[in-house]
Amino acid sequence: MKQLFYGWCISFPAVILIDMIWFYFTVPSFYKPNLSHIISSEFNYLVALAFYTIYSFCITFLVVLPSNNLGDSLVMVLLKGFMLGIAAYSAYNLTNQATIKEWPVIVTMVDTIWGGTITALVSAITYKFLPR
Repeated sequence: MKQLFYGWCISFPAVILIDMIWFYFTVPSFYKPNLSHIISSEFNYLVALAFYTIYSFCITFLVVLPSNNLGDSLVMVLLKGFMLGIAAYSAYNLTNQATIKEWPVIVTMVDTIWGGTITALVSAITYKFLPR
């Protein structure tokens, strides 16, 4: 239980910081132009906080702790994190593409790859700094 808490204390700020950097560069040049017809003018911080809390917990619980218990290499942690991110972000993006009129395919592709990338990075950072 302690490992889960420590891991979450690492993954939670890591996922927020990395995503903030991503959004800083991509919202004006990618997301707004592609999703201007549905993007909200006001950011909902409470909903974002809920997502980051849940997602960072899942990264720790589903990737980092099992990898720690198995003694996985950092490459394996990156791969497992990438796969979790692809699964989670493709569920979101493909559901949007199936249900939202004019959801751009390019958003599904880019955002899903981003999900794999950020999850791999956060998994590796958490794994590396988790006290053994």
